[in-house]
Amino acid sequence: MMKSSMHPIHALIDAKLLSRTKNIQSLTNSLHSRLSSELRQHCWAIDIIGNTLILITDSPERATIIRYQQHELLKQVNEEFTESLEAPVRRMRVKVDYTLSVLTSPTNSSESRTESELSRAKGHCRQMLSYLKDN
Repeated sequence: MMKSSMHPIHALIDAKLLSRTKNIQSLTNSLHSRLSSELRQHCWAIDIIGNTLILITDSPERATIIRYQQHELLKQVNEEFTESLEAPVRRMRVKVDYTLSVLTSPTNSSESRTESELSRAKGHCRQMLSYLKDN
């Protein structure tokens, strides 16, 4: 009988990628403390590249609301992450990805999601991991 060699998932992912993911999650949590409860469910930090904070949301309307809060959000990031930033964050880009609404829609329970919705969600997760790994 062969012995199974099961490993925890974190053992299969590069340590640098895990660390970076944790940092981005901390950044997202910090930003969520400044956003309304409705926006928290629809906005995530992607990365800081140079002096630019990159966020993602699922609709142009929410992107506009987030852009209006740019000053407060950048101030929050610069104050909270000053020691880990290479340079102060001075700009913010908000990307819109309509496929994210599949992940956040309250009417979509895991039982009622279609295969194509789940496939798009999985594809988005793969894109995010690829983006993080490349940068």
